[in-house]
Amino acid sequence: MGGRLLGIDFSGSADQWQPKRRKSNVWIASAEAEDGGLRLDDLRPVQALEGEGTPFERLVRLLGETRGVAAIDAPFSAPRSHSASAALLWTEAAELAEAGRPFGRGRDFVEALAPGAGPHGLKLYRACEQHWREGEGGRAKLNVRSTLWCGPRGGAAFAVACMTLLRRHKGPVWPFRPDGEGAMLVEAYPAAQLATWGLKAVGYNGDKPAAEAARVRILESLVRDRGLRASDVHLRLCAGGADALDAVICAYAAKAMADGRHPRRLPAVARSEGWVVVDDPAQAAEPQVRPALREGEPLVSPTIERRVQRLLAAVEEAAGDAGATPQGRYDQA
Repeated sequence: MGGRLLGIDFSGSADQWQPKRRKSNVWIASAEAEDGGLRLDDLRPVQALEGEGTPFERLVRLLGETRGVAAIDAPFSAPRSHSASAALLWTEAAELAEAGRPFGRGRDFVEALAPGAGPHGLKLYRACEQHWREGEGGRAKLNVRSTLWCGPRGGAAFAVACMTLLRRHKGPVWPFRPDGEGAMLVEAYPAAQLATWGLKAVGYNGDKPAAEAARVRILESLVRDRGLRASDVHLRLCAGGADALDAVICAYAAKAMADGRHPRRLPAVARSEGWVVVDDPAQAAEPQVRPALREGEPLVSPTIERRVQRLLAAVEEAAGDAGATPQGRYDQA
């Protein structure tokens, strides 16, 4: 499977989708696979998508017109105990939309699926979410959101927003629907992706020097170890904010699917709950012929090396000006 690779850092807040919002946390990365790595061609907030209509409508149209894979950082379904059919759930979620909003509210989604569960719902998790909560395979345990919880750090708002998008999409959605027109949509989870790569999944969000330094360290790893190729402008956008960086990380999940390295032995519950796709180095890839490095040859080009070093120097200078020096690669802000 080839074509365009999209990574989408999503939001369940309707305010983040407002057409005139200047600083949105919804970002779209557009890339192509190149020499076993990822060449980033475009990176922008959802408000900057071309076309007419609201930002949400423009994203729906982009996904419908794309030939390739798009990975979205948002839940595709709910626990099987509260929804036996993903397709029916998407329809139910889409019907919760109100005038002036592209999608419904998290609390209405919780009330529809778990009536009487309390003001914030339930902290109940899908099998794929529990997998990351428990840190299976020796990985770090992650603080996963619940799709049935609309309290602090809830996932219900993300769920109803994403499922409204899925309902509008006419193309394939893995692992629920194999056919249709448009991009194949898969569920991504940047924290799980970073943990899979052995990188710390916290501490890189925010404006403090330590958080910015952590983002640069992640970028450095992507360039050196994951074959990321990007312009200075795009690297600066990722260094400047976690949302842009998360969109790029999601694009690696799209690449894993396109390469045929997605999970294949799924539990039966995944038919209704879905599953998260990550770029796992342990997952067998389709055979690729790559030229061997000559002795002493660098892993990245001198140009990319200089770009990363300039970003790192700028972050360290900013930290010094602020009177704070980053204590480590992934210190939490």
